[in-house]
Amino acid sequence: MPAVRQPGTPAPSNDRLRLSRRQRLTHARQFQAVHDARMRRAVGPITASAIPNDQPFHRLGLAVSKRVGSSVKRNRAKRILREAFRTLQHNLATIDSTHADDDAAPIHLDIILSAKTSTLTLDEAKDALHDAIRHLARQWAKRLSKESMRDATRADSRDGPSP
Repeated sequence: MPAVRQPGTPAPSNDRLRLSRRQRLTHARQFQAVHDARMRRAVGPITASAIPNDQPFHRLGLAVSKRVGSSVKRNRAKRILREAFRTLQHNLATIDSTHADDDAAPIHLDIILSAKTSTLTLDEAKDALHDAIRHLARQWAKRLSKESMRDATRADSRDGPSP
């Protein structure tokens, strides 16, 4: 028998931790763009690759090789990685803004996760995911700031010397 909600109590909010289709990388060109950026971090039993996106949320792609094991083991690894991302997705969104300027908008990422082993636990996956995304967000912030500084220098040199 389902639990009866008392009048006046708010409905449980499960929307917050959902992983909708919009939050997933679904096309080969999306996976290729992330891999082409060559920004990767291996932490414990997972490898994470990432690239900034223009969405107001992180997006997830999974790539689990046959080296992990049979389809049962690969699917279990994918379920664990998906659950780790689902439960941490809102905490990850705050990581990428800690290194940026105070007035800068947070940078959200397209993330591809790969499992190295089938003996992955949820706690290991959460810890590794958190560390990997923090590192990748920091690396992307450095790369983007270097590019913006380089662009500003080019613009100054095109303008010529100021009188």
